[in-house]
Amino acid sequence: MIDLDQSVQKLLDFLAKAPRDESGYGWTTGDEIRNATGLEPADINDAVTLLAGSQCAKWLQGSGSHPWQFVAVALTAKGRALKQRTLKASPTAPAPSQSPITVNVRGDFSGLVAGAVSGPTTIIGSQTSVTLDRAAVSDAIDQIKKHRGDLLLGPMDAESLDREIQAVEGELKVESPRRSIVKTALTSIAEVVKGGAKSAATSVIANGIIHLLKDLIASL
Repeated sequence: MIDLDQSVQKLLDFLAKAPRDESGYGWTTGDEIRNATGLEPADINDAVTLLAGSQCAKWLQGSGSHPWQFVAVALTAKGRALKQRTLKASPTAPAPSQSPITVNVRGDFSGLVAGAVSGPTTIIGSQTSVTLDRAAVSDAIDQIKKHRGDLLLGPMDAESLDREIQAVEGELKVESPRRSIVKTALTSIAEVVKGGAKSAATSVIANGIIHLLKDLIASL
């Protein structure tokens, strides 16, 4: 088993070169990754899990995929942006004029991002916060609203989702947001999203949102 950062970097390099379909995703399988990179299945599974968890990749999961924990994986726009930053950065020391890079992390991925991005880097983590992180909650809500249409929710689920989003946004506007209200609303959002996933495509999106909310809810 090689260093995890090396596995992630090799996976990024390979996925960035995969031909993209009309929707913009370059789907590939575990066998293709292993043949091209020489990585072992365990290392590939770890790297894919981290990239998917940090929303740098999307994955499709299903039964019968052993030894892979996924059926197919593709980079997201966030993953491509991360790869482009590594290409633009100097392989040695960054130029004095290079702008610092700030990466918002919604999970335990500080080592992953710091290892993949060169240059002055600020890692902002939310899971260790002891107070309500307005920026983290707001960012999560923005991501959910952005992908709301992709979830293909039924009318009742969509109404419930919108109601809980409004509850969170309402709390964020007051001087002292009630953490219990925010936590309850985010938990309800996760349940609506999980229950509304009816296909493989929507399940991928739903899993991403649920993972985004998991540590955030735990910190409240």
